[in-house]
Amino acid sequence: MEKNLFTLTENEKMELDRIKTEIHKIPNFPSEGILFYDLFSILRDVELTEILFKILEKIITEFNSKLEEKINTIVGLESRGFLLGMVLAERLKIPFVPVRKKNKLPGDCYKINYTTEYSNDTFEIQKKAINEDSKILIIDDLLATGGTLKAAEDLAKLANAKVCGFLTVFEIEFLKGKEKLENKDKSLSLILI
Repeated sequence: MEKNLFTLTENEKMELDRIKTEIHKIPNFPSEGILFYDLFSILRDVELTEILFKILEKIITEFNSKLEEKINTIVGLESRGFLLGMVLAERLKIPFVPVRKKNKLPGDCYKINYTTEYSNDTFEIQKKAINEDSKILIIDDLLATGGTLKAAEDLAKLANAKVCGFLTVFEIEFLKGKEKLENKDKSLSLILI
């Protein structure tokens, strides 16, 4: 993460440290050798949830203030990106658009195949959901190998939308998933693992 994309106050850094301490870490899930950071353990705590969303909203607002073309749509990835994206879109008063796995969305969809550390799959976005006027921020809980974020970026290109950036709560740095993204310099992660 580039240091100039957003700044946190000392109080916000302390609040973020609390989230890092409180989050449940589950070994060997979803497969052997993976240490899973369970976002739901934070969302079950009302106070920690408010802290998380307050910081994420601030990051987006600060990041957006530096862009020539302002974000006008949040795109959330199945499934934790839905939870984060819908709340943040409502707070920012902009539309939310989901990216889902194949055969989950009605109507005509753009489709893209992708690979993650666990599987091969297909992502879809409805063709009328975004277009050349869309300036999007792609949101998910985790940036690991970059497969899902790259697939969402490619879907946006199929729709002629502009990807302004990416936002994740966690980033596993050593996997270098950010390197797959065309807009890797606009990738924001709250907690680096």
